[in-house]
Amino acid sequence: MRLALRLVLVAALVAGWLAGRPRGVAADAAPDWRRDPIQETTDREPFTLATREGKVTLTPRAAYDVAARVAGIEPYRFDPTAFLSPFDFALAWGDVGGDAILPRLSIRQNARFYFWSTGDPSIDVEYVIAHSANTHLVPGSANVRRALAAVDRGDVVRLRGLLVDVASERGLTWRTSLVREDHGDGGCEILWVESVQIGDRLYG
Repeated sequence: MRLALRLVLVAALVAGWLAGRPRGVAADAAPDWRRDPIQETTDREPFTLATREGKVTLTPRAAYDVAARVAGIEPYRFDPTAFLSPFDFALAWGDVGGDAILPRLSIRQNARFYFWSTGDPSIDVEYVIAHSANTHLVPGSANVRRALAAVDRGDVVRLRGLLVDVASERGLTWRTSLVREDHGDGGCEILWVESVQIGDRLYG
């Protein structure tokens, strides 16, 4: 009887562990973090989500495909937008994502902002601004959320989805950036994530 109970408990623990893991498939190729993000026009209509904070309308502004190295991760649980966007990723691509620049940057995230600094005067400030971004991530499914939660700093990822503006029935208004050269307030992308690639695994 005790053995049977132990087997049931072990099976329940294994099932719980498996339920928390994202389900993925093999990707065709590794993410190319050296390229610039691809942003294209979209004809996708606004759509509404039912959330614990009421109805939220997402208005697609562009299709977006970014491959990058994850330079920082900041989870959110208690800020006003955490119910919609539980993670911010600081993403770096081009030369910023490689060993020539990224190790020479000090990076931190706080209050939905991404901050970087360097003691190396040879680093081109404008290049870093145009090749890195703090991205507010809105998971498009439970599996995508699990995949995002599995990402570690330093991972190479590819995120595909929609850049969106956000409006809620309780008065929340949040607008995405649509260019890579901005910074400061309003300079972050809000990405509705429809697929996540981590290394050679693709999750949707």
